[in-house]
Amino acid sequence: MASASANPLFLVMSKRLRTAEPSASAHKSKRQKSNFVIGAPSADDLRLPSETISSSSALSVRNLRQPFPHSLVSICIRVFSEHFQEFCDENRWESTKKWLEIVPDAVLPRLFTALKMRHPGRLNHAVITTYFLRGVSVVLDGNLGVTSVTLSAIPRVLGNRLRVLELSDFKKFSDRDYSSMIKRLPSLETLILRNCTKVGPSTVEAAAETCPNLKIVNLSFTSATALSLLPLIKACPDLEVLKLAGIQNLSDATVTKLLTVLSSDSRREGCLPLKRLKSLKLRHNTLSDVAILQLLHHCPVLERLDVSFTLLRHLSGLPHAPPIEKLSLTSTFIPGKELIELVGALPHLRILNIGAMGVKPGTNTAIMNSTAMTLNDDVLRLLTDALRNCSSLESINLVQNSKIGSTRRHDSALAYFIRQVGRRCQHLNLSGVPMRSEDLIGLVAEDPEDPVSPLKTLNLNKTLIDDECTPWISSCASLEILEAAETKISGTSSHYRLLSSLVQSQSHWVQGCENR
Repeated sequence: MASASANPLFLVMSKRLRTAEPSASAHKSKRQKSNFVIGAPSADDLRLPSETISSSSALSVRNLRQPFPHSLVSICIRVFSEHFQEFCDENRWESTKKWLEIVPDAVLPRLFTALKMRHPGRLNHAVITTYFLRGVSVVLDGNLGVTSVTLSAIPRVLGNRLRVLELSDFKKFSDRDYSSMIKRLPSLETLILRNCTKVGPSTVEAAAETCPNLKIVNLSFTSATALSLLPLIKACPDLEVLKLAGIQNLSDATVTKLLTVLSSDSRREGCLPLKRLKSLKLRHNTLSDVAILQLLHHCPVLERLDVSFTLLRHLSGLPHAPPIEKLSLTSTFIPGKELIELVGALPHLRILNIGAMGVKPGTNTAIMNSTAMTLNDDVLRLLTDALRNCSSLESINLVQNSKIGSTRRHDSALAYFIRQVGRRCQHLNLSGVPMRSEDLIGLVAEDPEDPVSPLKTLNLNKTLIDDECTPWISSCASLEILEAAETKISGTSSHYRLLSSLVQSQSHWVQGCENR
């Protein structure tokens, strides 16, 4: 398979359901369909589309001609990583070690990333600590041969020089292992411990005691507690990013208690601990309006807010309108009217995620009741009018809002949305929305003087589109990723070949058309 830098074209013809997380059952039978679960957590909830496709529908890859040559450094990294297993042969390892020792610090992270993708099993404790603990950042994950000795080596080798520490998907290390390491890293500015499940209060308290310069903290899917967050928030006045997704201890009661103490201390000490916070992630927590609204009162300059898959029902009543640029409300219970008013008060909005509105997190789409959904055609029309004022809008996610499209008429709410708002975006996710091909006509400019749609990513999985959508999609000259799993596009038709010929001249992923 081509490397990411080669601008690959992916083409899949399949009737299989694309789920958010591929599972073992997905490989049992080509006729067996798995069910999509709203709110199923993933690794930071961000994957490339190609990573969500089961091996029974393998991707067809075409390498496209590059508009400019790759740099010599990029070529060397690619070739070295491709042949690293050969270079590890006992007859070559001595010379390989010498070359690794002289790789410039600026290039080393890129080389390490390439090797992690191709040969994670070759990167054991000895190799990592001897050749890749250099510079100001360390990025390790659970696929590598990392041991507790490796963790101890990080502060011993790098000490005060280390600015960025990113550890993800480790299950085996204890809270004490992490805390002992962090106590010897006083210069950290970024601490990412995503899905290190045994990270707990000791680690968080160690960061509070040792790392006052922290700006970015990610404790998602760990065992941190609300109480342990208090000293961290107080000790890090420059904190800009705080990610706390999927933490079991976070509840309305624990967060309210945290904020009560924080408010009391702030008044007494005359400071605002979260006054510089720009990004807050609380998704996959059992938090409701009570805790979330109280927390937002402490974040006057917040730009990115993710409260997807929580129990949130209202997001009004804030004493100020923070300059929100990214808002994620997927699978929350905010009423349509309130959603429209909220969006209307956010003129700087760039990214809006409002999938499966009104659906309880963890609901299986096979048994999902559309009557519970809050986003219908009437709401979408009014929401479209509100979004027209967001001049910087780049991305909208309407996934699994199956109540949209229930009212069919010549100028449908979906067609109106695509014509007025959707075609202006770079990324548009309409997966699971019962839209038809004629709804996409708005992708084409109404006036010859109007600019071509800048769409780069268009997700139409599990919609009702057929071959008639071809001319509308073909008008998107900048399209890079097109997903069309479980649609009525014929994999052998002339329409399909037209789409295929379109993407040959650019970098596209066309995924999952119906094979007839």
